[in-house]
Amino acid sequence: MLVRVLLYRSGYELKLDHGTRIDDLVVSVADGTMTYDGLVLWFRSRIARTRP
Repeated sequence: MLVRVLLYRSGYELKLDHGTRIDDLVVSVADGTMTYDGLVLWFRSRIARTRP
């Protein structure tokens, strides 16, 4: 939720496909299976500008 608010206030939004589970992402970060670089790529592929 916080990420969405911060992105929105900055003119961006998080584009998620139907069925994307954020909790799976959080668990993979917590258990170390998602690397920092992997997390950056995950966000970059899902963030879109909403206004110029």
